[in-house]
Amino acid sequence: MEWLNVTLGSLAALFAGLNIFQLFSFRAYKKKFQSEAEKDEAEASESKQSALERRLAAIETLYDEQGKVIDSLRKDILRLTTEKFANERRMVQLESENKRLTEELDQVKKEVQAYKTIVENK
Repeated sequence: MEWLNVTLGSLAALFAGLNIFQLFSFRAYKKKFQSEAEKDEAEASESKQSALERRLAAIETLYDEQGKVIDSLRKDILRLTTEKFANERRMVQLESENKRLTEELDQVKKEVQAYKTIVENK
């Protein structure tokens, strides 16, 4: 009977030690899996952050391109406004010259008519 008690005690001690080992290894496995989960989470957030940074860079590039287009359009508007002003000024000058030439033509017609009258009377 003593032999049985010693065997059972040894087995109990062996299994008790095994359970303590399992308890320590369970904690180690838990920490290992938890650290892997945290690592995966960090990688996921890092990839999300890098995706957002790429998107932000693309938006900034687009914004810069739009700024260049807007600057180009502003320059075109200023150039066209200047050309329009110059054309309107030229048009006023041409209208003035046209009016002057019309008056001169009327004067020349009157003079020609007067000469015809003088020539017919002679």
